Amino acid sequence: LSSDTLVFVVLPALFDTMGPIGLVMALVFFVLMGIAALTSSISMLEVPVSYSTERFKASRPLMTWLLGGALALFSVIICLNFGALFGFVIQLSTQNIQPLVGLGFCVLGGWMWGRAKLFEELVQGSPELANSTFWRIWPWYVRIVCPLLVLLVIGSSW
Repeated sequence: LSSDTLVFVVLPALFDTMGPIGLVMALVFFVLMGIAALTSSISMLEVPVSYSTERFKASRPLMTWLLGGALALFSVIICLNFGALFGFVIQLSTQNIQPLVGLGFCVLGGWMWGRAKLFEELVQGSPELANSTFWRIWPWYVRIVCPLLVLLVIGSSW
């Protein structure tokens, strides 16, 4: 079984083995999963909307409708071609794009964003961080260890 069908094949079969309580559990699970997907979608839409309103000097409601509509159209295309596209999109996003984004964060946070600026941001949220062992180890961990681990993940997935 592939990872893209796990939630839609294995969990319903598991809930089916639970008898009448399984139907209730399945209903609760999938309603909560739908709520989680909706709230995640809203938070993921925030970044491109903020960027596009600043970049193109457009109104926030307009950009929200345009980008939300484009994503909804993309989602409908995937749903209408579920068998062919769903597994591809899941594999592309989880095995390819997410590790590359993680590597990008490591490079940005470890090498491109200045240590002083990063330290200033972190200490604002947690003042005790200034004298901690964490802060002495963290910059090198993010610069060396994390990129190597992410590259290992990328290499093992291809």
